[in-house]
Amino acid sequence: MTDLGTLGGGNSSATAINDRGQIVGYSDIASRGRRGFVWQNGTMSDLGTLGGGYSHAAAINERGQIVGVSGIASGGQGHGFVWQSGTMTDLGTLGGRSRSAVAINERGQIIGTSGTATDEQHAFFWQNRKMADLGTLGGRSSYPLAINERGQIAGTSETRTGKRHAVLWTWRSGS
Repeated sequence: MTDLGTLGGGNSSATAINDRGQIVGYSDIASRGRRGFVWQNGTMSDLGTLGGGYSHAAAINERGQIVGVSGIASGGQGHGFVWQSGTMTDLGTLGGRSRSAVAINERGQIIGTSGTATDEQHAFFWQNRKMADLGTLGGRSSYPLAINERGQIAGTSETRTGKRHAVLWTWRSGS
């Protein structure tokens, strides 16, 4: 067992690892906040934020692209991000406030959840700096959990009657 350490606070947690041995997660920092990190070659590095007080790394692909959620400078909201080569990029919105990225495949396709303009929570698909709403089964919410290399997304969606059902979304180029 290897202790990865922290970013100066008392606790840390790993959330994902790639085949190159890069590990991501979140760690408390000395100033009582929390930051997403990447651990590689024996060193834990702070991913920073989108201007707010916290970040959390959720997943990493083989290219070292990292996704998660970060606080923004105004309003304390969380926004989904992709981190690559030292730069954190905000993924945008479906018209609502908070959102979070949960997974990324080797093609750089990202999935997550976002608030909508009608205050619902919908699954999204992000590629080439564009976010697409994956919709629901008629209810107010949907949540993606995993994406494969073919762009197939597994998750859950609320029906018109408020039940939750497992779903499969298939993303096609040009969709």
